[in-house]
Amino acid sequence: MEILNSLGIDVKILIAQIINFGILMFILAKLLYKPILKMLDQRRKRIEESLKKADEIDKKEKAIEEDYKSKMAEAKKESSKLMEEAKADAETIRKEIVAISEKEAGNIRSAAKTQAELERSRLYVEAKQQAGKLALVLMTKAFKYDQGEDFYKKSVDSALNEMELKQAN
Repeated sequence: MEILNSLGIDVKILIAQIINFGILMFILAKLLYKPILKMLDQRRKRIEESLKKADEIDKKEKAIEEDYKSKMAEAKKESSKLMEEAKADAETIRKEIVAISEKEAGNIRSAAKTQAELERSRLYVEAKQQAGKLALVLMTKAFKYDQGEDFYKKSVDSALNEMELKQAN
């Protein structure tokens, strides 16, 4: 004790300060330390819960993204399938239209050929009649006397038959 006195330390004051320090520590532990620890523990729990929720959200986001990607891939497959079907349908329709057009063109050509043949036959008959009439007129004028209509018709028919034979060869 004397040592402490020689150093200028009063033991009574030292003991009082130790008791005061203990009381202060007790008060701080009860009033501040425990509430602060409780608050820090609650904060730690909230942070852990937030991290868990963030992980769950990330997992859900990844699941949604995977679902989106799979649905997009499926939609692309479906759209390409529909495009292929549309192309095939268009090609079928095009072939049908071409076939119908070719058939109609053949019908038109056939009808035109038939019409041309009829017209040619009509013109040939008409030309034959005109030639016969002209020949009859020429023969009448050439002979200056009438030998009968039968004679002229036979002569004209004979000449026309010879022309037909020459034309056929």
